[in-house]
Amino acid sequence: METFWLFALIFVCLCLLTWVFNQIFFAPSENVHLRIVNECLSKQALKRGGTMSGNVLVIPHKRTELTVSYNEGVDEVGPAHIYATHRTELFHDKKFGIYYWKELFLRPATLAGSRLELFEEEFGTTYIVSGNDLPFVQSVLTPEIRGKILELASAWPRIEFGRPHGSVLSRERGWLTVIFQGSSGVLEADYDRVIEMAILFYERLEALKR
Repeated sequence: METFWLFALIFVCLCLLTWVFNQIFFAPSENVHLRIVNECLSKQALKRGGTMSGNVLVIPHKRTELTVSYNEGVDEVGPAHIYATHRTELFHDKKFGIYYWKELFLRPATLAGSRLELFEEEFGTTYIVSGNDLPFVQSVLTPEIRGKILELASAWPRIEFGRPHGSVLSRERGWLTVIFQGSSGVLEADYDRVIEMAILFYERLEALKR
């Protein structure tokens, strides 16, 4: 019995020391990082007429709302990243994903659906595209949009159309999400780019319905 309590005391002491260590060395830097993230989001709110709720920014845009935030990273959505997402009432039977090739190399299970051999040259070697409707994906990814995505390669972008961001089991469809996995979330320019890419896809989807 004495041995049990001795091990229990050692375990409690180790847990306490670990907590103290984290509070001294890691918590301050994490707090500074999240403060900078919130400052970037607040600047975007002022710039674009959005509203903040915690560390989530909501921006009205025409007939939809863009949700923008920083995610510290969970298994379902990958490593830490910033993202912009919105929902459309269009094309709920469609889905596609655009993945930076290094992400697929490190996380091969990320690829959802059938891989589409759509594009050659630089885009086809930099990104892998999957989807359930080849003509639809081709109509969405215009030369302008492909060029913009190529410009973002350093941010490790992932662009998905289908389920809500971070929700594997949801039956909702029509969500367009732009993710920058190469961003630490502390540069205002990254939020500008992720928002503008989400808006570019919104405008393209709206144009396709006409």
